[in-house]
Amino acid sequence: MDETGCATSVEVVRLWRYRSRHGDEKGRLTIPNLISEDLYRAIDSHLPHVARDETLRRALVYLGLVARPDDRSGYLPFHQQAVAHIRQAPSLASRGEAKVYQLACRLQGTLREDTDADPPFEIVSHRKGRNCTQIRDLSLPAPVERAFEAECAEVFIQGDKANLQKWTLDHPRHRSDRRKDTRQKADRTTHHRDVPVRVQQLQQRLNQLPKQRFTRLVKRAKSELARLARQRKSSTDGRGIPYQSQLRTIADRPKPLYKFTSRTLRLTPAGPSLASLPTEMRQAVFDDYLEVDMSSAHLALAASSWGDLENLRDFLSSPADTASLDARQSQGPQQPQSVNADWKSIDRDWWHELTGWLSRELPAHRYNPEQDFEQVKSVLKGFTYGLFFGMRKQNLRTLGTPYADSTDRAEYLESARMMVRLFLGNRSEPKKAVSKIGEALFRHPLVGQLLQKREEILSRIDTQGGIEDCFGRRIETSDERDAKSVLAEHMQNAELRVMLPVGEAVLEDDELRFGLWQHDGVTIKPKRHKSRKYRNTYEKACEALQKGCSALSAQLEGPPIETDLTVDYGSEFLE
Repeated sequence: MDETGCATSVEVVRLWRYRSRHGDEKGRLTIPNLISEDLYRAIDSHLPHVARDETLRRALVYLGLVARPDDRSGYLPFHQQAVAHIRQAPSLASRGEAKVYQLACRLQGTLREDTDADPPFEIVSHRKGRNCTQIRDLSLPAPVERAFEAECAEVFIQGDKANLQKWTLDHPRHRSDRRKDTRQKADRTTHHRDVPVRVQQLQQRLNQLPKQRFTRLVKRAKSELARLARQRKSSTDGRGIPYQSQLRTIADRPKPLYKFTSRTLRLTPAGPSLASLPTEMRQAVFDDYLEVDMSSAHLALAASSWGDLENLRDFLSSPADTASLDARQSQGPQQPQSVNADWKSIDRDWWHELTGWLSRELPAHRYNPEQDFEQVKSVLKGFTYGLFFGMRKQNLRTLGTPYADSTDRAEYLESARMMVRLFLGNRSEPKKAVSKIGEALFRHPLVGQLLQKREEILSRIDTQGGIEDCFGRRIETSDERDAKSVLAEHMQNAELRVMLPVGEAVLEDDELRFGLWQHDGVTIKPKRHKSRKYRNTYEKACEALQKGCSALSAQLEGPPIETDLTVDYGSEFLE
């Protein structure tokens, strides 16, 4: 604090991407719409001109609650992705139209009116054409700074809440209006695209689930959610609490609502949702549910629909070395097991296959499966999804690209350094050295076959100007959409087609309870808490999945789709 009672030496500089402090926290950047009454009154009393402008209010709350220091510089990010969310239009970032400098100037001028500081911060290193700035020496009145510090320490708001958007103390009618508005926005996405009737009906049933079910679950799990959030904070040195914004919105509107994405038929949560929380937080809420998802979903779909991939089908249909896999799992982090009809066998694991291949192809002196498997798996997931969703081969070779709109540059570089250290044993330039790891993956026979088939399909899409998906819809290329984007939608729609009977079967059965829809999985439970009922629930979901697989493979006139449902959590209820 300086002599005038103002907080000084807070620096905000350009970062290319939003920096999350922990790998599991990567995801959408959210700015809370609900803040405590104390913070509301501090801003309203000491920064009245900022308080009257919604965009400036959101900018201030972003800097105070959401932005986290960069690992090396300690600076807070203020860049186009953050400003696009402040303006409540995330697509502005991908179009380069967030106008970061303009907002920085507005905030500077308005704070000058509210405080004695002149200027309230310094804007430097802004160049024309670069949609980012550096802001240094931000000064806030001491009461506002104290209110932010107190707010950063709380996961949920105790007592009265204030609405950041309307800038009023919250009222039950406001909550009802917010829920209604979110529901209307989610339902409107049905009309954005040519959505099949059957898929529309699934969305309607999901959005009609009883809200009391989710209200009870979240209320019961609040203390555990707060504990898990604070536990994540203890592993970081950043300000604020991980998932604070999401958890506050979920507490306000517990029931998930689902919308269609702008380009595909994927049903995704409309706004912060229970479905977007990490696994341990979802399990804290749905502690008596089964969470199941497709095993090697896109591998199985490609093996059936991409043509001559017999080796991949053999890999997916053959059981793994159960004893050795069990031994690895007993020593290291527990991996989800795919429980089949006999409740004992374990399917062949793609991630262990790739890590084992890298261990044989590269020195890998520092790779320890017991300690490093989970971190390496997350990188290999990005590689595998990129393969199916059309990522350029040169980007696959470097295990991704730091320049994509959806990529956190700092996180990518951190992952690349980790892979180079574990498998190459050196600390050379990660962007260059990591290509050796990509080349090793390309040498894997199954990866090589998949790449070859993918290029054939992309060439066919380019030649024919599009492709027909499993719902009989024509997906066409255009000036704004290339063959890779078309292939990504084609694969995601195939995944939905296979999972559709699972959602329908659970929603239509009065003896079952539906929790969450998650693209390639669901969270479900029986009405009665008995092991036999849980097994029946799991078996019914598996039968529905096989029904969807059989229907799709028959439609495509291809071989069977070799997949099943893996139990992510809740397997103890099956015993």
